[in-house]
Amino acid sequence: MLADAHVRKVAASDDFKAYLTDQYADPKSYMSAADAQGFLANELANMKKFAKEAGMAQQPMFSRRKAARIAPYVVVLGIAAVLYRSASGIDFFAPARAHRARFLAEDGADPDDRRPASTKSSRSASSPMTSP
Repeated sequence: MLADAHVRKVAASDDFKAYLTDQYADPKSYMSAADAQGFLANELANMKKFAKEAGMAQQPMFSRRKAARIAPYVVVLGIAAVLYRSASGIDFFAPARAHRARFLAEDGADPDDRRPASTKSSRSASSPMTSP
């Protein structure tokens, strides 16, 4: 392979060896693509052997039956997340504010005046309790 030849040339360079030394890495850590395939196959075989010895290879980590049991809950949770996301952009009080503003405009009152109606008529303009 062309790329493997370039990587091999870089791995043999003095700069790369100095970099490996600075990083406390093994100077013989370069492995060609063919060597890497054999190394990984050997590692996988060792892991399978150790998993079998440890009893981890007896049962699969995730069974289809378990997946079938939790699937409806996952679907409902996903739908709830979508609905929550879409509802978060809705201003639920906008119709009430619009209705209040229209009602107050018909009555001739200031829509920004939030005092209760009972206190509006009892206060005079010269009262010290009048809000600005």
